[in-house]
Parts: sequence; structure tokens; C-alpha cells
Amino acid sequence: MIGFLILFIVIGGLVAYFMTDSKEGAIEGAVTGGAVFFGIIVKIVLPLMLMLFLFKACFG
Repeated sequence: MIGFLILFIVIGGLVAYFMTDSKEGAIEGAVTGGAVFFGIIVKIVLPLMLMLFLFKACFG
């Protein structure tokens, strides 16, 4: 999971750097990449884990 976080940050930073040609843009892109990663975790992964846990608790 940490690897994916680093991957999102690096890709976001590189894309923003090559689009803006500035270090400030690269920093903003890296922060945005991290935010996108945490958004995916909160909206997709955590509800799936909760459903699996509840399913195992009810039927396991």
C-alpha cells in the first residue's frame, strides 16, 4: 500500500512538473496524487473491507 502511495505521488509530481516546468507545480501535483490515492482508499477500499468483515461476522 505504501508503494502505491509513493507511485501516485511520483506520477503526480512528474506529470505536473512536465506540464508546468516549475518545482512549485511539481509539488502541487505530488500533493494532488497523494490526495487522489487517499480518496480511492476511502471511497473504494474501506467500504469493501467493511462489507467483507460484516459478511464474515454474520455468516462465518
